[in-house]
Amino acid sequence: MSTQTPTQTKPSSSSSPKHSGLINSAHSNIHDVDIRLSAVRTNSRGEGKTEGKGGGKNGRDSTGKKKRKNKSDGFNKTFGRIKSLDPLAEENRRRLSNMERGFEELLGLHNTVELSSLCGMLSLKIERKTKNSEKKDLIMGLVRKRIDSGESSDSVYISILKWMWEGTLFEYLRAKGQPLHSTENDPRGFVIAYWRKMTKTIVPFDPYYVPTTLNNRSESSLMSPDISAILDTMERKEAAVKAAEQRIRREHDYTNVLTYLQSVSGLHGVEREGRNYLIGEVEMCRAKVGHAEESMAMLNKQLTDLENRHEYVKERYTSNASHVEFLGSTYFDQLVDSQSSQTFLNNLLRRQLLDIRSDGNGGQFPGEEPDNESEDAKVARAKSDATVRANSYEEIMEIHDTEQLLRRLGVRNRRERHALKTELRDALARESSLISSVSRLEEELEDQTDRADDAENTLYALRAQSDQFKDRVAAREAVIETEANEYFDLAAQSMAGEKDAAHRVAAVTPHILGMLRSDSVDVVSSAAAVAEGLGIMSREGVAEAVENAMMMKEETRQREAAIMATVKRAKTPKKGGKDKGKETKGAKSGKKKKKK
Repeated sequence: MSTQTPTQTKPSSSSSPKHSGLINSAHSNIHDVDIRLSAVRTNSRGEGKTEGKGGGKNGRDSTGKKKRKNKSDGFNKTFGRIKSLDPLAEENRRRLSNMERGFEELLGLHNTVELSSLCGMLSLKIERKTKNSEKKDLIMGLVRKRIDSGESSDSVYISILKWMWEGTLFEYLRAKGQPLHSTENDPRGFVIAYWRKMTKTIVPFDPYYVPTTLNNRSESSLMSPDISAILDTMERKEAAVKAAEQRIRREHDYTNVLTYLQSVSGLHGVEREGRNYLIGEVEMCRAKVGHAEESMAMLNKQLTDLENRHEYVKERYTSNASHVEFLGSTYFDQLVDSQSSQTFLNNLLRRQLLDIRSDGNGGQFPGEEPDNESEDAKVARAKSDATVRANSYEEIMEIHDTEQLLRRLGVRNRRERHALKTELRDALARESSLISSVSRLEEELEDQTDRADDAENTLYALRAQSDQFKDRVAAREAVIETEANEYFDLAAQSMAGEKDAAHRVAAVTPHILGMLRSDSVDVVSSAAAVAEGLGIMSREGVAEAVENAMMMKEETRQREAAIMATVKRAKTPKKGGKDKGKETKGAKSGKKKKKK
């Protein structure tokens, strides 16, 4: 007995789960890389401007004090943006909603005793007066609590479904239009699969094929015209044979026997023609079945080729996806290194600025030779202690702009400033080139993804056509097998009729052979015609039997005449005998007795 699964999904579900998992994981990994790149790109573009302003208004909070920048804010924003852009979040929410709704409907099919038993198995405390709705709320609350604690929703529902009665699960699936016709598999898996299927996107139905209805010919009361004609002809012939039999029993006339023989001969002819026709039909059906098997073999070969092509495309796609993911991770690491280098540079400038301010060496770089010692000395002497105190540690740490730090650092050498700006422009140019290369890689990845989706859709369509053809061939084989059984039944009936006729002929043969030895010429001729018509003997055999019978009759007659002559001679008295008178008297009395 076949098992009908409650999940009837698109052809993608019938494909290899391993391949689908690899492709989905590759998609998710690439999407994560894209999200990380976009997050870092947004951070790198907007971090300097936002933090350069000091955050808020002039870098101060509502009380007027200066804010202290939290270094983890950027990371929190990045991860929050990644979480909001998760493409599977909406599907997970929809799946959880559908599972919860389906579980509530399943609980609604339980009666009071079953709900109490389920609560007991789940260690839920209930009283005797607890209503069914309260029991359902307790069970649903337990489910929500376990899911909120981080446990997988599938494992939660499966652990509760295992304590439910299987009959309720069968009724639930039957109510949802997904009945199971066998208990070979566990219905809990089909319930979970049905809830998962409800989370998929609803695709409208497109009638690509003309709907067809396949019926079993053995269950139908109608037959083909040719089979009906054969059966009707055989029934008419059998009726004629039975009528001839009745006339033979009713009227003792040899013409009825001839009519019976003609009817039997006609019945045999109809049976022979029907048998030949049915044999031809069976041979034709066998030829069609052979052609269908060859077509199936060809389709299986084509399907194998397509599967090999799919494997090749999958491997190429997986390798390309892994390469793209590697490039994305590499570029991401480069961006992180660039950001780290910029942060290290800012920290180095702050440290140098703090060191210069604390040392009081005139705002010069360590090891830098002054352009004009007298001017530097004047500037150093002109600086007051208040100016040095103004550049405190907190004020310097609030500055995140490199150029502002450089200005605060008092770089007077234009050549060094030009070199630093050139390096910054090169870094920005490299960043822009990296962003453009990532964009090109994203476009190439989208093109490869579209090609892989097209190939997968083509494979799904071909598999659907193959499954439909298999169903048609199976239905056709069932019809052919049914017709063959009917033909075999007809052949068996024909053989039974032949055996019945042979038994009847065997039963009539002794009587016909006795009629051939009759004294009546009419009876002998009728018996000869009947024996020849029934095929008991040939014409020569009949003539020989009649001649033998006549010769036996003639021989018997002659023997009787010879015996009578001998008896007569024995009774005749001899002349001159003493007993003449007695013999004469005895002879006279014998003649009188004979006359009497």
